[in-house]
Amino acid sequence: MAEYHPDREDLECFARGESAAETERWILDHLRSGCAICQRTVDDLLPSPETLAPSTPSLQLRRPLASVSSLSQPSGVSPRPPRPDSYRLAALACGTGAEDAHGRAAGAGYLPAPAGSLPLSSRRDDGSRARARAGAAAMRRGSPGSPDRPGRPEAADVESEAWDRIFAKLEHRLTLIASERTAAPRLLDELLQRPVAERGAVVHAAPRFQSLALCDLLLDESCEAGSHGSGEAIALAELGILVADHLDTRYYGSAVVHDMKSRAWAYLGNARRLASDFAGAEQALRFAESLAEDGSADPLEEARLLDLKALLLGDQGWLEEAAELLDTVVEIYEDVKDLHRKGRTLISKGVYLGCSGRPQQAVELIPQGLALLDGELEPRLALAARQELAWFLNECGHCEHAQSQLDSCRRSPEAGGDARTELRMEWLESRIAHRSGRWQEAEHRLGSLLHRFVAAGLGYEAALVMLDLVTLHLDLGRRGEIGRLADDLLPAVLALDVHRQAAAALVAFQQAAAGDRVTPALVRDIAAYLRRARKNPRLSFQLAA
Repeated sequence: MAEYHPDREDLECFARGESAAETERWILDHLRSGCAICQRTVDDLLPSPETLAPSTPSLQLRRPLASVSSLSQPSGVSPRPPRPDSYRLAALACGTGAEDAHGRAAGAGYLPAPAGSLPLSSRRDDGSRARARAGAAAMRRGSPGSPDRPGRPEAADVESEAWDRIFAKLEHRLTLIASERTAAPRLLDELLQRPVAERGAVVHAAPRFQSLALCDLLLDESCEAGSHGSGEAIALAELGILVADHLDTRYYGSAVVHDMKSRAWAYLGNARRLASDFAGAEQALRFAESLAEDGSADPLEEARLLDLKALLLGDQGWLEEAAELLDTVVEIYEDVKDLHRKGRTLISKGVYLGCSGRPQQAVELIPQGLALLDGELEPRLALAARQELAWFLNECGHCEHAQSQLDSCRRSPEAGGDARTELRMEWLESRIAHRSGRWQEAEHRLGSLLHRFVAAGLGYEAALVMLDLVTLHLDLGRRGEIGRLADDLLPAVLALDVHRQAAAALVAFQQAAAGDRVTPALVRDIAAYLRRARKNPRLSFQLAA
């Protein structure tokens, strides 16, 4: 069965259960789609074709049923914003696996004409139901080309009652799904209280843990844990994979289960990326892509996977490739009218391009993303984006505008209490002073900041601040200071968390300083390399000829 995506407003309305009429319309529209699996229920409940009119007009699908994961949140490393609960409409028992189980081809069967006239907002009202039956009977009596109908008004009553039974069965399935989502947090707590070595056996033995809602919650927890530590994120993602492997395709549908398996492997890839296991991350993401081929083709699932691939490319130093991959993600969020996630993606793309040496493109993209971003959902992300914008504005020579942005960031409530954020804002203040020609202030700030970064054990930040000081000395013609800086502070930097290839680049700088061969181009090349290779020890530094 092909799956489509209705308007987001309809999705959220149904997910909150605010309108019975919307629920009924969705279910009826799906039945109109000719789904072979749901047709089995229709065949069981409705009168046989022989008792109906000789020719039944085909129904036109007004709005197809949504993919089951249309409300899911794409994920990056940062915690995802709140999202409404997504009722899994694949509980209608349709999907590739269900079709195989029932031996029916998609689109088989038919739906009788009265379905097109079923009142959608009055099914719970007995009086409305009676009026619906009467209307259906009148339609049948007055239908041209059906001379046998005037004497058989009871046929319309039989069909109307059959539709009531269909809705009752579907509502029962939706109730089960709601109960499953309600039980998921309790099951999660119960599962995580078990010893790690026992959790797999528990999932395998107890069907109550083989739940789509529990799997979804485990993956959410994995994403949240990634901001605190990669080990827990990996363990939760692996547990999510185990639960996904036990999901019943006959109940949820094959496409839904493949979507969930793909998501679980993608989250494992993201957790491995956070642990700097790039080879393992690539392997997991490739497997996630292969699973997605048998999924629902939900564009939001595709966006989630591409977003995680872009994060991996960015950490590997392939910044331009990461930005290019995000173009498709932007298009998807544009298509589904998800402005907040489109804003997040534009910000990420701008940062990747800015760090790759294209600050002007960053200055254009980041404000576009901020304009779409819901800052109340992700205030920390909004603050980080404004800091990045200030950074790249200064790179472009817009010092006053950069200072204004930085001052605004300092006044933000989210700026307090984070030592690393404070250090980065102080670093930006130093760079703005340098770009503005306030040499003495810049030198004082950078010197103090260099010692603070070393004391905090932040080797890459310390190395980049040292290179900023070197650039300042070059601008002032103090070449002798460069050698002393390399001799006094570089050993302390090399003793920190700097991988071998990055250390080789800094040693190349030290050798150039000893021979008085340091140039602005060399400093720029080493700084650009350190920004790219910080998380990827396999990315080697090539000294320009």
